[in-house]
This record gives sequence, C-alpha cells and structure tokens, in this order.
Amino acid sequence: ANKAVADIYSTTTLNIRKKGSINAKIVGKMKKGNIATVLKKGSEWSKVRSGNVTGYVKNQYLVFGDEIENFAKQNVKKVVKVQTETLRVRKKASTNSKIVTLVSEDDKLKVKKQTDDWAKVKVDGQIGYVSKDYAKVTYSFGKAKSMKQIQAEQEAKKRAEEAARSWESAVDIVDARIPARIVPPSSAGRTP
Repeated sequence: ANKAVADIYSTTTLNIRKKGSINAKIVGKMKKGNIATVLKKGSEWSKVRSGNVTGYVKNQYLVFGDEIENFAKQNVKKVVKVQTETLRVRKKASTNSKIVTLVSEDDKLKVKKQTDDWAKVKVDGQIGYVSKDYAKVTYSFGKAKSMKQIQAEQEAKKRAEEAARSWESAVDIVDARIPARIVPPSSAGRTP
C-alpha cells in the first residue's frame, strides 16, 4: 500500500479533514512523523487513513513513497522490538558484558545508537545494549488521533489536574485542623 508521512514543524499538528478543503470539518490530527496509508492521491489533497482516522490532508504537508526513508532517517525516532521471549540488556556491546536488565518479547525500546550487530537502548532509565540478532530496529512513526480521542485525553488531563488541586486543598485544610502534638517531659518513655 502507498504510504505518506506528516512533514510539519514538531510544535504543530496537521489537520485531517472530512473533505479536501480548508473549510471542511477537522476529523483528526497528525503529528510530525505520523504515518498514513494513502487511499487516493489527488493533485492538492490526498485521502488517507492513519490510526482510526480517515480523511483528507493537503499534499504539501506529506512525504510520499520513496522519500519517506530519507525523511525518517532525519526526523523519526527508532525503536527496537524484542523478538525473543527474554533478551539480555548488556552494559557493553558484547555477549561477555555484564547484564544490566532483562526485557520481554514485543517490548519496544528507544534506540540511542546502533552498529551492525548491536543497538544502544534506554530501559527504565538505564543505558545498555541489545543484540540485533534478537531484536528488530524500526521507525516509530506513530498514527493520527481522532478529535474524539484528543478531546477525551484533554478532559482526562483536566480532571486529573482538578483532582490533584482538590487533594492539595484537602491536605492543607487537614493540616490546618490538626494541632501540633506536645508530649510532656514526664510521660517520655512511657506507653499510654
């Protein structure tokens, strides 16, 4: 299938619209490096599917086909996907090196650097190496999000922030109501 990747500033999002027009309803958004399947390529707008979003995107903000690899090398993070039940993460790029931790099949780890045989990864705040004989390095393109997903995430974040604020207020009220406990010297060492 034909693919396309969003090529925009990392601080912005690319609108996916219901129709090929800037006045059409926004049905989803793509971030820089998100990938989509091109359903129909037009001269100005293309119909794409990314994640659970299908709609139209302006071609000027997409990278197509053979250009994707070069774009990805410069703009998309790489991940390594573990392809064995348990894989040792080593301190150095050697099977004789100390084991830092273990990772499980299908785990995805961010790649810091790589050689022909090893990938330098970060796991739980620790840096180590995994053998590429047991893990596959791919790009972490990501997919678009629908407006419903985005709104649900924003509402959940807002509720979490409000809950945190109300908890802080409750703690302040409780702190203000609890008098400091003073233990008279004569009772020191005795249990009530």
